[in-house]
Amino acid sequence: MTCSVHSNIYDTSVSDSWTQDDLTWGEYVRALGDELRRRRQAKGLSQAELAELAGLTRVHVHRIESGKVGEAPTNPTVRAVAALAAALGVTTSDLLPQDPDMP
Repeated sequence: MTCSVHSNIYDTSVSDSWTQDDLTWGEYVRALGDELRRRRQAKGLSQAELAELAGLTRVHVHRIESGKVGEAPTNPTVRAVAALAAALGVTTSDLLPQDPDMP
């Protein structure tokens, strides 16, 4: 699996070098998105409301929840995940999938 590092902390896309080897990453970010959506809906928040609370855009929240940007898996920043967790009143660990096979 290859991972890309971005200098823009607001970037939720992966680099153009994304390949099928990143399928495991795709599954991981889809699980993150599913948990984010579940917790947002449990709080009765729309994507726009959560985005405002977290200081993000609705599109940013949508991309993280869907786990994709176009056909490539999304690559949410630590800052974005932390902001979303704080807005929901949970920890980042509550949102991140607990997969022992992920680095």
